[in-house]
Amino acid sequence: MPGASVRQVAAEGQVYDLLEIEGLELLSEEGKPRLPFAAALVAVPPGAEVSLEVVDAPAEVLPGSFHILPQPALEVEVPLVEPSAAADSLPRSTGLRIVEDEAVYAGDGWFPSQPVGLGQPAFLRSQRVVGLRFYPLQVNPSTGEVRQARHVRIRLRLSYEGGTARSAWAPAQEPQAFESLLRSAVVNYEAAAGWRAAPEPAGLARSTGTYLPPVPGYRLAVDQDGLYQLTYSTLAAAGVPVDRLDPRTFQVFCGGEEVAICVVGEEDGTFGPPDAVLFWGEGLDDKYARENVYWLGYGQALGLRMATRLAGSAGGAPLSASTRVQDHFEQNVGYWSLMPGDDALERFYWMFASAPGSMVQTVSLGPIAAVPATASLRVALAGYTSSSAVAPDHHVQVYVNEQFVGDVTWDGTSYKIALLDFPQEHLQAGDNKIRFQVPGDTGAAAELDLVDWFEIHYQRPYEAGGDLLRFGGDSPGEWAYQVTNFTAAEIELLDITEPRHPETIQGALVTPAG
Repeated sequence: MPGASVRQVAAEGQVYDLLEIEGLELLSEEGKPRLPFAAALVAVPPGAEVSLEVVDAPAEVLPGSFHILPQPALEVEVPLVEPSAAADSLPRSTGLRIVEDEAVYAGDGWFPSQPVGLGQPAFLRSQRVVGLRFYPLQVNPSTGEVRQARHVRIRLRLSYEGGTARSAWAPAQEPQAFESLLRSAVVNYEAAAGWRAAPEPAGLARSTGTYLPPVPGYRLAVDQDGLYQLTYSTLAAAGVPVDRLDPRTFQVFCGGEEVAICVVGEEDGTFGPPDAVLFWGEGLDDKYARENVYWLGYGQALGLRMATRLAGSAGGAPLSASTRVQDHFEQNVGYWSLMPGDDALERFYWMFASAPGSMVQTVSLGPIAAVPATASLRVALAGYTSSSAVAPDHHVQVYVNEQFVGDVTWDGTSYKIALLDFPQEHLQAGDNKIRFQVPGDTGAAAELDLVDWFEIHYQRPYEAGGDLLRFGGDSPGEWAYQVTNFTAAEIELLDITEPRHPETIQGALVTPAG
């Protein structure tokens, strides 16, 4: 390994040392010393546990004392904005700033702690590999010492479950373009060519087959939960030969599983203008897709139908006064790719406010039950800014129709989900004003908070809206339910406890109001 060159860099009123070695990249972890490193990929057998032993790494301490330049942090301008401000008032980068990682720069030890680091196994096509990082320079920020290892000798130890390795692996020849990639990237390419194997996704069961849509098949896109109707005219317009098929063979699938459906008028073996296909569809809560996909097929087999059962007798059962419902409110207005969270988080946000400021939304709720009850507001917040000088450095006050319902505090650039209980009497049917106030009282130099989504949980009477009501039993035992506000006497009652196998309930008593 060649020697290091040193140059001085002035940044924010300080003079730092930048050590470089020709041909090597510099570490770029925010706030930590920028030191050169070399990377390599080593192929290892499938199924092997890999550990690293540094056999020999003689190092010499370089003369002098060094204050190593840290990786700069992104500087963000946080404008003082109101919720109605234009999109160009969003936070924006204005440059870089120097922030030293306290755990490293105040510590009395070598950084990196070892001259070689071992990464996690991964697959490069069919070749299992581990990454190695070589750090020829290590610094002790407390003393200013830097030492350099001109060479290093390591040993990778392989261990196997049960103590023995497989005797052989099935050879896998990659296309020429990928063979060239493996040859250039893997240091032990020749020796490891016999270790090829397909990767096994962790935590996933191997598929027993591939699902193919029915043939003929028609794609049904569903964006929210509900009862969907496919009429004669709708299917005819989509090209389904409605006058020639047997409606008893209609089938609906979702994710390879057949869904129980109801086909009105199928008993005579023909499908005419009064007939229809009914199925319960579920929306999709996924960061990569907005719609769930169902498939309609026919002509292959008798289709799965919804089971039918009778409604129970209301005699002696207490009448349920209300049901707990949850209304979710969310808009994807802006995108923050670095929002903290796991891969399931979709990283869109709705509103933001700098301190002092507020975020206000008016949302509509259904009927509110006139019963003593506790409502809840569940909100997903994110901190855009961070201050090492105070903790917590984020504070949001929540108001429902100008009634204070609680505080939410958290620290740093992080995601926070909070649940606040409050008297249901603060809510009203129709419009409700929800305000998220950022008072700016944490002591942080700057505070910017974001709202991703919020939900309101409350007790609702059994009143249909738009001739539809979805409800469940809130308490165990036998209960009677009285649902009002329908505009017609023809009412379908479904049990959707198992959404892909709903049941129709018949025999419910329907009486005119008044």
